[in-house]
Amino acid sequence: MRGHALIFLAAATAFALCLQTGASASIAYGGNGNHQTQPFHGQGGYPSKARTVYVSAMLQRLIAVDDKNYRFETLIYLHLSWTDPEAERKVMQATDRFRNSTEAECVRPCASDYTLSKRKDQGYTTRVSCCDDLWLPTVRMLNMYALPPARQQPYEITVDNDTVTWGVTVSGEIYTPFNVENFPFDSQDLKLQFEYSKQDYIKEFLPGPTTTRAVRKGAGDIVYGWHVDDVVVVPDNVTYMALFGENETAGLLAVGASKMDKDSEFTSFDIVIHVHRLHSFYMMALFAPMFLLVILSFATYTMPLDMMAVRISFTVTLFLSLTAMQFRFNDLLPHSSYPTAASKVVLVSYCCVAVCIPVTIGVYYLMLRANNGINDIKDSFLAREGKKVYKQAKIVNATAAVLVFVTVVISMVLIMLGL
Repeated sequence: MRGHALIFLAAATAFALCLQTGASASIAYGGNGNHQTQPFHGQGGYPSKARTVYVSAMLQRLIAVDDKNYRFETLIYLHLSWTDPEAERKVMQATDRFRNSTEAECVRPCASDYTLSKRKDQGYTTRVSCCDDLWLPTVRMLNMYALPPARQQPYEITVDNDTVTWGVTVSGEIYTPFNVENFPFDSQDLKLQFEYSKQDYIKEFLPGPTTTRAVRKGAGDIVYGWHVDDVVVVPDNVTYMALFGENETAGLLAVGASKMDKDSEFTSFDIVIHVHRLHSFYMMALFAPMFLLVILSFATYTMPLDMMAVRISFTVTLFLSLTAMQFRFNDLLPHSSYPTAASKVVLVSYCCVAVCIPVTIGVYYLMLRANNGINDIKDSFLAREGKKVYKQAKIVNATAAVLVFVTVVISMVLIMLGL
């Protein structure tokens, strides 16, 4: 394991310039300017025995996170390494065949920025060698949404004795599930999913070194609205049954979609980029103005109880202000099929402002009864009853204000805790 880590670090350092400036490389293997194959497009059939493959990941940049369409765009260097006793001989064999023939072509140079020539004194270093005869696994990327045609996928295949290292810069748009229930206090696992078809040829994938800041200098945000916590490699083996379910698996096998039985295992791994949302912007731009409007709504309870028109006009103004603010910030909110923390805050704010209207109407009619009794100087009983009703109106008004305040505090605490 330690040897693989050292090889990974050495290859990453040597390959850094190529990864950062993909335009300097020749057209990557499998590309034609309009179409690119998947990053790990293999060759050479099947190995003589099952290999153990180490996987390392260096995140160069998380370009964008789209929480409306549930996608993200990234630039990441992935590095596979395994042992192959025949690797060095096969590279020398393919390179010599190319150099000794006037017609032979090198279909798979060992590096995308190759400098192949017919000169026989160049040795067998990576950029002057041919890897046509070398076994490389086809590791499919399961959740790739799009490979940008204008951006290359630089690669480098290095052979050191019996150790093969294959590094590829993966650049593309990936789709992945999002859970935004706790927005804007949410964290996400952005996954790049890879799979090899049969465990008979790749025994297992094992995690190697990872980093979140490769070939990137300077301070400041690396992507709008998010912070990258770490990058991890998660190996996994999955059967047809687990992947598709019993009914779907039976259907696939019935129509001859695969010769594998339902318990056959895929060897696979995920590159998981752990990120969390930087919520301070949303607190200042969305939540703080709503909190201020809710606080302003408590001014309604301090106005004279018999001024219904003034109190309702003030409440309606606050309600319309909340509505305008919600439309203004809809573009900042992620798309979700279920309520998020932000939508719950908006609902609580609406309820706290709206409840002022029935309270105002209720205490106003109590004040009408109270004034009718107090103003009737001929009947002392009615005057006393009027004063009681007046006190009841004040109690109802104060109680409503306290209940709304307690509701706001409890609701906000529960929402912040994700309950």
